[in-house]
Amino acid sequence: MEIVKADQAEVYDLLRRLIDGQVLVVPTETTYGLVGDSTSEQVVRRICQIKKRDPNKPLPVICHSLEMVKRYFFLSAEEEELVVRYWPGPLAIVLLQQGEVKANLAGDKVAVRVTSNKFLQDVLASFNKPLVATSANLSGQPAAYSAQQIITDFTLADDKPDLVVAAGLIPEILPSTIIEVKDQEVRVLRQGPIKFSR
Repeated sequence: MEIVKADQAEVYDLLRRLIDGQVLVVPTETTYGLVGDSTSEQVVRRICQIKKRDPNKPLPVICHSLEMVKRYFFLSAEEEELVVRYWPGPLAIVLLQQGEVKANLAGDKVAVRVTSNKFLQDVLASFNKPLVATSANLSGQPAAYSAQQIITDFTLADDKPDLVVAAGLIPEILPSTIIEVKDQEVRVLRQGPIKFSR
């Protein structure tokens, strides 16, 4: 497990690692996140192993833009009207995956958001595919806001990320709000920093 300081991390290096199928820990607009290629079943399974997460549970996905979302997910006019108010930002919506995305190995729906993190935006623009982005902690444990805590937790683990982009202590913001539109009703599945109301 390599460690690089955030101010020394380069988009090109992270892009190369993602193309090679590596799993990275990076600061996001909410918590530190485990990220990897959402179109690779092998990467998705590895992220589940690292988190000790049930592989039958879908992993959340981040995109660069609304246009990228539309390329990889089915988005109704009603759903688009809801999310454009809050994107980019920490609001995810459960959508039907299409094409290459493998973030849900046991079904066809995943939570998707457009990230507002500038560095991740640049990585996604270059990678040109959605990334799995899930909190960099063991399942059932609190979200991680400290690079040192992540390093401590994973150094002795059997399964660990390939690289940690260390930005020290980041502000404690709740993981993203998750919503789903079902039968023309908006359901809040997880309340996060955006107190969603319609």
